[in-house]
Amino acid sequence: MEYQEKHLAENIRNDMGMNEEELQEMREADVDDETLHALSLAGRVEWKKRILYYANLLNSEMKKILDNELALGNRISDAHCDYPEQGSIHVTLAEKFKGNYKEQNVKYTKGNDPHYWFEDYTSLNQPRHMILH
Repeated sequence: MEYQEKHLAENIRNDMGMNEEELQEMREADVDDETLHALSLAGRVEWKKRILYYANLLNSEMKKILDNELALGNRISDAHCDYPEQGSIHVTLAEKFKGNYKEQNVKYTKGNDPHYWFEDYTSLNQPRHMILH
């Protein structure tokens, strides 16, 4: 597979949350690249909706931090729920925190673990909400 085709396949797989096997199954089922690309675009829209949905569930202190980071030019790269516990929301930023925050009921931790994340702001109330980088 040429570089450009491989790069397109990787983008499609990543955008749709597919693993290599699932992408290969779609190719073997004669799903053409144009259809895969259309599915990828639909997947991106759903992904963006999910991120916005979870970001809007953050508590007010965490929303202040997130809003400020976005205003400073940072971007959200992902968002999920139910980690570290049921009902938790965590939002991952694309870059290091650009600001320094001292919100009430929020704790800053510098973890610096490249396997997980480098730093985070975590709410002290339950369920915990986290903003990570």
